[in-house]
Amino acid sequence: MRHTTGSVEVITGSMFSGKTDELIRRLRRARIARPGTDATIVTYGVGVHWAAEEAAYQQGQGRSIEIVDLRTLVPWDRETV
Repeated sequence: MRHTTGSVEVITGSMFSGKTDELIRRLRRARIARPGTDATIVTYGVGVHWAAEEAAYQQGQGRSIEIVDLRTLVPWDRETV
């Protein structure tokens, strides 16, 4: 089954029945992957892993880095960013 939400299309099967709407709601929202106070890195995909490595290094230098995982570029979660 194909489910279209705005410009996002999700292909689902019977194993996702009933969970599709909740999954789409979660993916449309960015998440705070790591709290921090000194700087913020906004990224997605493999960049989240790279940002986590940099944030760990910066923590050793006395800096607290926040990481925002966009999860998706469309739609853009302006509220979280």
